[in-house]
Amino acid sequence: MKRISIFLVIGIVVVSGIASALPANHNASIIDRQTAVFSQPVFSSTNGATSVQVSGTNAWVNDPGCPLIPASQFHFLLPFEATIQSVSVVYGQSTELPLSQPLVLAQAPVPLGTKAVAQDVTPVALSACYPDAPYLVASGAGLNGQSEATFLTVTCYPCRYYPDRQVFSVSSQVTVTVTYVPPLSPKQFGDEKDLLIIAPEKFASALQPLVTHKETMGVRTVLKTVEDILATYTGRDAPEKIKYAIKDLRETLGIRYVLLVGGMKTIIFGTPRDDANQGTADWYLPARYTNLYEGGGEYVDPGYLSDLYYADLYNQNGSFSSWDSNGNGIFAEWHGTSKDILDLYPDVYVGRLACENLQEVKTVVDKIDTYESTPSSAKSWFSTMVVIGSDTFNDTTSTNIYEGEAETTKSLSYMTNFTGVKIWGSNKDTGGLIPVPLDIVKTISKGAGFVAFSGHGSPERWNTYWPEAFNEKRARGLWYYNLPFLHNGEKLPVVVIGGCHNSEYNVTATGFLHGAPWVYSPVPECFSWLFVRNPRGGAIATFGNTGLGYGAVGNVSDLDGDGINDPDCCEALGGYLEGQFFKAYGVEGVHVLGEAWGAAITQYLNTYPGMHDIYDCKTVQEWAMLGDPSLMIGGY
Repeated sequence: MKRISIFLVIGIVVVSGIASALPANHNASIIDRQTAVFSQPVFSSTNGATSVQVSGTNAWVNDPGCPLIPASQFHFLLPFEATIQSVSVVYGQSTELPLSQPLVLAQAPVPLGTKAVAQDVTPVALSACYPDAPYLVASGAGLNGQSEATFLTVTCYPCRYYPDRQVFSVSSQVTVTVTYVPPLSPKQFGDEKDLLIIAPEKFASALQPLVTHKETMGVRTVLKTVEDILATYTGRDAPEKIKYAIKDLRETLGIRYVLLVGGMKTIIFGTPRDDANQGTADWYLPARYTNLYEGGGEYVDPGYLSDLYYADLYNQNGSFSSWDSNGNGIFAEWHGTSKDILDLYPDVYVGRLACENLQEVKTVVDKIDTYESTPSSAKSWFSTMVVIGSDTFNDTTSTNIYEGEAETTKSLSYMTNFTGVKIWGSNKDTGGLIPVPLDIVKTISKGAGFVAFSGHGSPERWNTYWPEAFNEKRARGLWYYNLPFLHNGEKLPVVVIGGCHNSEYNVTATGFLHGAPWVYSPVPECFSWLFVRNPRGGAIATFGNTGLGYGAVGNVSDLDGDGINDPDCCEALGGYLEGQFFKAYGVEGVHVLGEAWGAAITQYLNTYPGMHDIYDCKTVQEWAMLGDPSLMIGGY
């Protein structure tokens, strides 16, 4: 979603707010320039509104309730801690064309809630020119593979709409020039360790076999206890102390992967959230909560878990990314006029094993050891990918897209050397596999390298709708009490779960009695974690949302600018992020679990800058990896 943030840029040349005065003895300025050329617009009319396509553009201004207008996005990869001196945007000659009817309005993100209905948007009152800024700039620091870098995205608006005059304007071209200075003394990182494991003292001895295994595999590993970190480092609360420890060890030892071991201290009862910012007292390993409120009414999360907090160490200028830029003590805040400016790009690859007892630690350590020690060439089952979905949203009056099937088709398209097994709602009348517990459990139990769900969820279950049957009972999908029946043994997939709250790893069996949000029965641990800690099989790792997920409906155009016009559910929000994980593995050859997670987050932020839109910010914040970030997918 591309939102307009009028506070960022008004003008043709901007000196970055993060740039500082150059020292007398500084490096020479470097100039990077990119140009795009645009054709004349092509208009089409549907239901009393005008759609527009402009060849040469690769993005959209996609604010709900505002006209849907083509845009042009430019990406620059700069050295870490580079000083951005200026961003210059120069447009070519503009042509104004009259419109006989209003432009099509952008649709709102649709929550993956129980109603599954795409709502009509209310038109937004516009200024004299829309967009009202000529371009927007977003930058952040993060890992580009193994090295720290600066990502700079400039979103230009060669197309403008003048509602009072009913005129559409398009420029012939745009040239973006970035002038920057590399750091005089680049930050130096150590090179002693690869993986940092953080766990409570209670789990330390049970994790020693994992340390030994990782060292054997060539992954240099260090284990630090929560107790030692909290006693050694300073910070405003426990999560901030842990984050400062990660930053210190990133710089001194060179660690790139961080494995957090520990969830809540009991599966029966506990306080998941001490205050607005943290879960610490009843946690083995403290958790950070956000304070982002994207909406109101039925669909709003009262804060959700985000381990991305621990991964995002640096701002673009190399300073500590506190997630409290306004300094008011409320972390990751976006509510009304109060907004923390976050970097969001991962500087380390962070995963969590949400273990609640020693037995779970021993189970997952054994699974990781066995999985990695057996090469994928010895796993005939590994080249299978199971995809599960149906009709997620009720958009039958317009596009009639089965979003769950479209998204999993897109993910499967990236996995060229894998055989797809489709458990789809559209198979209901053909005798094929359908999204019910029996078919899902039976299929996964045969073994697969990957499993992709796309639909609805909660901490208790994943499910979906039968095609075009939104007034009927939903497909049963899969409940948490079905998971113990998975008997795939050592044939363990990486599981990506599209839905709400499946990875909300703060639930306990009595939470539903005490008003725990989105929990309605005595589920002892969340759906995604139950997959991983299953001693008879399940998964080697899962990805899913800790909060309310969002999707898109319809097929406006090529929203992500990759040159392929897929349904919008594949090109925005959760469906896009999940697909980027499979693209990282299947197309880009990223075979370490955390690196594929990081590549997906980074690509998402490059396409949809997180501080431009509240839904994009939430999409990356809530996407949790419950697994070992240093895991070699498929084994060594």
